[in-house]
Amino acid sequence: MAAVERIRYIGVSTAGSRIHQVFPAWAHELGRPLVLDGIDLPLGAPSERHRAVVQSLRDDPEVLGAVVTSHKLSIFAAAHDLLAHTDEFASLLHEFNALSTQDGALSGYARDPLAVAHVLPSVLGAHWMPRRSDVVCFGAGGAGSALALALLYRKADHAFAAREDVPRRLTFVDTDAARLTALRSLITALPAVRSSVIYAQHDDARENDALITGLPPGSLVINATGLGKDHPGSPLTQHATFPEASTAWDFNYRGTLEFLATAQTQAATRTVSVHDGWDYFLHGWTQALSPVLDIEITPERFATLARAATPMRP
Repeated sequence: MAAVERIRYIGVSTAGSRIHQVFPAWAHELGRPLVLDGIDLPLGAPSERHRAVVQSLRDDPEVLGAVVTSHKLSIFAAAHDLLAHTDEFASLLHEFNALSTQDGALSGYARDPLAVAHVLPSVLGAHWMPRRSDVVCFGAGGAGSALALALLYRKADHAFAAREDVPRRLTFVDTDAARLTALRSLITALPAVRSSVIYAQHDDARENDALITGLPPGSLVINATGLGKDHPGSPLTQHATFPEASTAWDFNYRGTLEFLATAQTQAATRTVSVHDGWDYFLHGWTQALSPVLDIEITPERFATLARAATPMRP
């Protein structure tokens, strides 16, 4: 009997994730004796706890690595010096969402930009015209940064080049000025883009309502916060009005999902295309597992894993 291959899952409320139902099906498809162990850390946990988790990962020969969800920036800040290697995205974003112990050395990866890039075509559709469109992203943390990279840049060898076809205007909104400053520093350090990038600190959801009311038709509105999953709530009030023919994308797929509910009430009356975070969840996990399991996620392999996960979709 093959030895069990253990992977750790670092998050806030890991028991509630559908990954625990999906993972056995994926292990079966991959033909490997994989086991997933959840580790819960509360939001705002001290750096010593983040570092201790990474140290235990490094020192346990039975663990292949870890997938990190809600503590990507904190894990990097607390423990990046323990790693032998970090990929280009992790070095740029100062975050980890995958840790691998392949070849006896601990390596860190930030694969969210790849996950976002894989999902965007299905969310936006073939007729989306970036240069005529506005994008508003509520949340300037790790998911917001991944969105910025996916929309504005492409990898060229080991560097980043500005895309030609970018949104006319891209607005990031957050309650935390520090996250907005960090995102601005990230984009400023990269090649100049042809998009107008705006950073807005809003503490009141009614400010966000007013912001999306003024957007042109066809805009993309994203909830990249933990509101509606880690905590009940939404960056918008229930009275928010989405632009005509817009796209509403909630990065969350489970929880109270208030942002999604508000958008769905306008799907027919204002022709709002509504998307939850299920595909992002699948791409995020498979991209993170790629370096942990040392496998390539080809389109064919992703399609197989997505089909295996379908019965567990909320």
